[in-house]
Amino acid sequence: MSIAAQELKRTMSAIQSTTQSTRRACCPLAAPTRRTRPSLPTLDFGAILREMPSLTIMPKASIPASTKSKDKRGFAAFIDLRDSTYVWNQNADIAEEILQDLNRIAVLHSKQWGGKIGNFTGDGFLLLFEQAEFAIRGLAAVIDSWDDRRTHYRAKLEALDVLLPDDHSLSLRTGVAFGNYREISSGDLAGNVAGKAINHASRCESASKAHFEATIENAPKPLGAYQRVFIAASVYGLVSKKTDYWYSKQMQVTHKGYERATAEGFATTTDYIDAFWPKADQSPANTAHVSQATLQRVAKATAQIHAADRLLEARHKITVGDELRDAAQGALGKTARDVLSRAIAAYRAGLQSVSREDAPSYYADTQVKMGIALRDQANLLAGEARATRLSEAVDACREVLKVQTLEAAPVDYAMTQGNLGVVLRDQADLLKGEARAARLTESRLAFENTLKVFDAQHHPHDHQKAKVHLEHTIRLIIEQGGSNK
Repeated sequence: MSIAAQELKRTMSAIQSTTQSTRRACCPLAAPTRRTRPSLPTLDFGAILREMPSLTIMPKASIPASTKSKDKRGFAAFIDLRDSTYVWNQNADIAEEILQDLNRIAVLHSKQWGGKIGNFTGDGFLLLFEQAEFAIRGLAAVIDSWDDRRTHYRAKLEALDVLLPDDHSLSLRTGVAFGNYREISSGDLAGNVAGKAINHASRCESASKAHFEATIENAPKPLGAYQRVFIAASVYGLVSKKTDYWYSKQMQVTHKGYERATAEGFATTTDYIDAFWPKADQSPANTAHVSQATLQRVAKATAQIHAADRLLEARHKITVGDELRDAAQGALGKTARDVLSRAIAAYRAGLQSVSREDAPSYYADTQVKMGIALRDQANLLAGEARATRLSEAVDACREVLKVQTLEAAPVDYAMTQGNLGVVLRDQADLLKGEARAARLTESRLAFENTLKVFDAQHHPHDHQKAKVHLEHTIRLIIEQGGSNK
């Protein structure tokens, strides 16, 4: 156990988690955390630090092909038939007919997109694909094709006086995740598929229940209840042409079963899912591909990024009990700096494996989170060290904007411009004269770019936050004798 971890263990009884995780990995535009008496379980930093994998990542050219491992990399996709148990209880013959029909459609369209059936789950199917966009389009095709059959079976059941629970009965929910899995080749489970990707896809599908019928806000186009393929964050970063899809903002979820043990009980790890839907039909030949070499590197980097995400999330959740806050503050600061250093190192290690050219969305999302970690650490430093971290955070934001352009990803672009505006204003606080004025002007322009997307009608909450930041920056410019124009 490291010295930092030992120190943390002695003070963990005073540290508890409290605040709500913010959108897009704790974006600086979010409201500041209030120190209140927490009610959630303690986050065990010591356990998180011990779980951190080695930060040594092989260069791209030296990563060997995995010829002996049973594990495969790919995209696991769950299809769940809503209210199937209810139908089985009402008319088992029709329920069986429905599943046979759904199986036919799932096989047909998954095969068209290079996929295959993995497992039959009793009321749905596990499909396996080699590409993120193939999985999304394959599931969209299944959902589209199933909609007519769903109408047919609803009418057939109603003719037998079987009343279905609601208008969404017999519709399909989905969940897609990326990662490793393996096909079990022997024993009673032979022929089944298991692994991390399978578990994560199942949790993604389960988490989508809360967003299946509800209106999804901040989507470029309203996504109907039958026009939603839900994907996990591990897939989002591997969709190379997001402009080919209607998609929602990232929606925060807490997956059941993702809890981890701590000294005080169990703490949950938040994740994000998105709803995607193709804008137009395409053939597999005309759909973007991500190379297998890139997927291999992404799978290797995922362990580093996941560990860093947990550290960053933990950093944003810690608070000190009222009665011990003053006594523990010094230790808390040292621990926080250590945690953030480890998170930044892990993000950098992940970025050594995946370049902007390899997987632009994955690269940009990692840069976003690293930039936030850099700014968070800068807030714990002073002098030249603080200036260096802020400069690195600005560089990270600018890297993100090479991918998240106004045309290609307007919502992401607006969020990153907001992040950039905050960091530039922080930089201005360390400067004087013309240098300070220049940074404040850049900050103002960044917030104005944010407001190009976050208008009051469609994004009222984000619009108000960006407006407050812009007004604050303009006041600083005027105080220095500059113009608000």
